[in-house]
Amino acid sequence: MVACGGGIVLDPANIRLMKETGIVVCLTATADVIMKRASGSCDRPLLNVPDPQKQIELLLKLRAPYYARSDFTVNTSRMTPVQVVSRIIRLISPKVKVKAETRKGR
Repeated sequence: MVACGGGIVLDPANIRLMKETGIVVCLTATADVIMKRASGSCDRPLLNVPDPQKQIELLLKLRAPYYARSDFTVNTSRMTPVQVVSRIIRLISPKVKVKAETRKGR
């Protein structure tokens, strides 16, 4: 598993490579939840602006078409980390089995 920043999808080569080598799961949340989770962090240069809430909304809107290319999307807004992991496992389990069988046949 590789956890990437949200902007990685802006380069089509990145999306292609991720899809060729794995299963792409987009973890998303509402702008309000993202704002709460990111507040107090100095490690978010894109949010070091006068109105970070507006910036989050803009980034989500601009990136939506790219995020839509994911194999799966999980809205984490009302989920605990354990619930997120459980959801991902349920979503990708069938695909992992198919990919493993496909690789055996090569």
